[in-house]
Amino acid sequence: MARERADTTATTGLGLSRGTLLRAALAGGVLLAAVGGIAWLGGERKAAGPLETYRRLGSTAGAAALERDLRAQFPTGTPAAPLIRHLESQGFACSPQGAAWRCTHAAPGAETGRIWRAEVTIAVERETVSGVTARFSDAIR
Repeated sequence: MARERADTTATTGLGLSRGTLLRAALAGGVLLAAVGGIAWLGGERKAAGPLETYRRLGSTAGAAALERDLRAQFPTGTPAAPLIRHLESQGFACSPQGAAWRCTHAAPGAETGRIWRAEVTIAVERETVSGVTARFSDAIR
């Protein structure tokens, strides 16, 4: 009777051969590099803020569009408090200025060293909205 020869390849404690572990490590490294590359290429995009659509329209058209949208959402005669809360939720800082509220927002401009400002003035009569005006500006810091 002939004696069978046993397989003499070394295995780890997991019962896997050294070549299998190397191939698994290589495949894991390639997968990690691919995921990292995709994340790096697509990672620069930041979420657009609530005012970004108005900002892209430019100083004149953006301010007019914001004013139009605010007047449609908060027409004359509606309470001023919900409009002020809405603007504050979009990053504006609002303060009373006599018979009006002045809400301002500042953000870094499109170019380095510039600052973009938005200002909304809410005319108030007996705690209700009587008018809304918006103005945008872009200045050097």
